[in-house]
Amino acid sequence: LGSRSQVFRQFAGCPMEDQRVHTLFDAITHSDLAWLKTTFAESFDFDFNCFNPANNPLLGCTALQCVVACFLGTDNEEVEKEALKIASWLVKRGADPNLRCRREFPQARDWMSIFLEKQDQSDIRYAVAGHSAYSMLAQVQRDMRTSKYAENWAPYLRKLQNLMSTLALTKPETTTVSMNPLVLDVWEKFSADKQWHDLVVQGIDGEVTAHAAFVACVSPVVASMLASNMKEASSKRIEVDVSKKALSFLLELLYTGCSSKAFCTRSFGLQTLDLAHRWQIDHVVEMLQNPLAQHLSVEHFSEVAESAVLKDLQKLKMACRNFAFEHPEVMSDDLPQAVQEWLQLRKPARVNKKQRIFY
Repeated sequence: LGSRSQVFRQFAGCPMEDQRVHTLFDAITHSDLAWLKTTFAESFDFDFNCFNPANNPLLGCTALQCVVACFLGTDNEEVEKEALKIASWLVKRGADPNLRCRREFPQARDWMSIFLEKQDQSDIRYAVAGHSAYSMLAQVQRDMRTSKYAENWAPYLRKLQNLMSTLALTKPETTTVSMNPLVLDVWEKFSADKQWHDLVVQGIDGEVTAHAAFVACVSPVVASMLASNMKEASSKRIEVDVSKKALSFLLELLYTGCSSKAFCTRSFGLQTLDLAHRWQIDHVVEMLQNPLAQHLSVEHFSEVAESAVLKDLQKLKMACRNFAFEHPEVMSDDLPQAVQEWLQLRKPARVNKKQRIFY
C-alpha cells in the first residue's frame, strides 16, 4: 500500500482558511490522537466544519473518510491501532460515519479516487465523492473480494473489518446535562404503580399492563389503535405474538431507558426488536442494535442477520457482516434467502412476470 503521505497528497488540493480544520486533518494524517484531544478539547462540530469548502483541505471529505484513507495507506500496526482509536474518538465526539462527501466541489473528479498499490501490481481504485466512511469501506471490501488478486487482499480485509466494527459499535457521547438518578426512580415507580394502568397487552404466554396515554405517546401505531374504531380502542386491550418476557423488557425500556434483566437474544431480545419495529418505536429499535450485535453467536446468527436485513438496520447489518467474515462457518445454504442475497452467497431470485396475451 502507498504511504500515508502519498494518500494525503492525493486528497489535498485547495487553500484553506480555518486553522483548526487544517489541524484536524493534519493530526489525523499523522495519527496523533493526543494532538487531537488537546486541540479539540472543547465542543467542535467535525461534520459541519469539514463541509465548508473554504475550510476543508480535502474538498468536502469528512474527517472519518480521512481516517479510512490513512488506515488504508499504512502497513504499520501501531499506526493502524492509533487510527482505530482516532476513529472511535471522532465518533464519540459526534462525527457521523454515515455522512457522505459532497460531490459539487470544483475539480472533484481530479482527486476523488485513491490508488492502492502492492508489490505484485494488484490495485484497488475507489471513489470518495458521494460516499461516507461506511460506504467507502464497503466498496473497498467488495472490490478486494472480487479482485483477481483476492488472496493477496485477505490480510487487508481482516483489518478493514476491525475498522468497520469500530465505526459500527462506537456510540456518540452525550454532551447534555447528566440525569439525576432520582428521575429514574420516579419513572420506575410510575411504571410499577399498576392502579393507574389502563392498557393491557396480551402476549403468547401472559399479559402486562401499562399507561395507555404513555404507550400511545411513544408509538404512533398504538396511538392509531386506541384512537380508532378498532376493538383495541374500546377494550383497551392489545394482543401480540411475543412472549411476556419480551413485553416486560420493552416496557422497561420505554419507561426508564434501561433494564435490570440480563440480555438474552433468543429469549426476548429479537422479539422485543420485532415488536418495537412493528410499533414504530424507533429509539428502542436503535437501542437494541448494540446489545444484539454484542451478543452475536454462531447459534443465533441466522435469526439476527435476517431481522437486520429485513428491517434494514444499518448498525446491526454491519456487525452481522463482520461476524460472518470472521466466522465463515455461518455462511451456508441454510441461511434465509434474504441473508444469502445480502452476503452475495446467492443471486437475487427472479420474479417471473405473468405473461399477458393481447388480442
